[in-house]
Amino acid sequence: MGTFRLFSALSEAHSTDYDDAMQPRLAGYGVDPGVRKRALNQAARIEALGRVAFFHGVSKRNLIRIDQIANIRHVREGDVVMAEGDPGDEMMVVIDGTASVRGGQRELGVCGPGQCVGEMALLDARPRSATVVALEPMRMLVLSGAAFRKLLAKVPHLNQVLLSTLSTRLREANAATDY
Repeated sequence: MGTFRLFSALSEAHSTDYDDAMQPRLAGYGVDPGVRKRALNQAARIEALGRVAFFHGVSKRNLIRIDQIANIRHVREGDVVMAEGDPGDEMMVVIDGTASVRGGQRELGVCGPGQCVGEMALLDARPRSATVVALEPMRMLVLSGAAFRKLLAKVPHLNQVLLSTLSTRLREANAATDY
């Protein structure tokens, strides 16, 4: 009996055992196949960073620098990405997925691919001003506070981009406020 026929006979005889055995596993626990995404190569990460308003105008060379200090974080639906009042020690760039952003009891919005969260706490060393909760599985590039500050020192142009972005956000917030 050929290997293929033997394998087919075994898999037919024990199809449920075989199917269970072939499910992804991590440290003895099942992995939700819905959370699995394609791998992110450096080109895809740099492209994602380039779409972020926070980094508009930043050269490809500097986007590569940013990518080199970032880590990828995966979160599941319902996970708290950051909590209001917690110390801010990192910023995140959403690669895919969406999250709700709440300040106190007020819904501030939804963030998704191409947006960043957490940068304000890195700049002013104050606690997080909002809670961010994943609405679906997400992948994010994470920049630590120490790496972010080193990056700002090495890439002066990024300071100007950051100021422009924060100014735009402030104007939008002022326009949305009822007087």
